[in-house]
Amino acid sequence: MRKKTYVLIFLFLILSLCSCTLQWKQVVREQKYDEGYEDIQRQIVQKYGEQVYVSFGKDDKSLGIYLEVKSSYHQDIKMLSEIPYYMIVEDTRIMINEYLDSNPDSQLSVDMKNTNVYLEMLYEGDHIEFLYLVKPSNERLNIYENVSGDELDDMYDYIAKSGDVKQIKIVDKYGLSDEEQEKWREEVRSKFPLMISDNNQ
Repeated sequence: MRKKTYVLIFLFLILSLCSCTLQWKQVVREQKYDEGYEDIQRQIVQKYGEQVYVSFGKDDKSLGIYLEVKSSYHQDIKMLSEIPYYMIVEDTRIMINEYLDSNPDSQLSVDMKNTNVYLEMLYEGDHIEFLYLVKPSNERLNIYENVSGDELDDMYDYIAKSGDVKQIKIVDKYGLSDEEQEKWREEVRSKFPLMISDNNQ
């Protein structure tokens, strides 16, 4: 009986490993480049291609710049601690704004003037999870409509470094009383001198 149990456990482990391997193979895909946006796309991929797939999706009304989190990055605790999600989003936002300044005749600059452009980080696990959403103000990406994460202090400090963010969602900090929560929100607001309003919902 004991021998049978060990055999069943062994078979279960083998099947689990095979299942994970097959799942991983389905997630891995080649990075593709979108016509008209290759230059900025390559810049982002050069810096963060190990962590995210970068794609540009356009229709008549909007242009989405998507940072899709790779499974290998999402599952790597060491890499996540060294390069958190918010760092990739913020660095990409700055890269895009610098590209717009240097390339006023680019397709992306034209889109910023004529359509709704947004930068979005998402993770497709069991369901699609939207982690960050950044939108423009005055033809520059500087409004954070959605942020998420556990390291809120580090995240807001990092995003505040650029000094150009005009609006950011302030996430409630777990475990604080109402009074402490409001003090926390004021502290976060103080990091963003250009803030016109926070996007708390």
